[in-house]
Amino acid sequence: MLARKREEGVKITQTEIAKTLGVTRQQVNWWVTGKRTPRLETAFELADIIGCRVDDLFEYTKKRIGDGL
Repeated sequence: MLARKREEGVKITQTEIAKTLGVTRQQVNWWVTGKRTPRLETAFELADIIGCRVDDLFEYTKKRIGDGL
């Protein structure tokens, strides 16, 4: 999620994001690596900080019946 925004030219560090949102740099790293996702309220704040829509922060893979649910 955030890694893609960085590739698109967003110039902000994980530390800066963490300070602005009042979270740890480790939490931001978890979002970047996909280990965790931010709370909804935090996601809105994050989207505002990096200049994107909230749904741009998340990836969704649609599962179909029979795909090993």
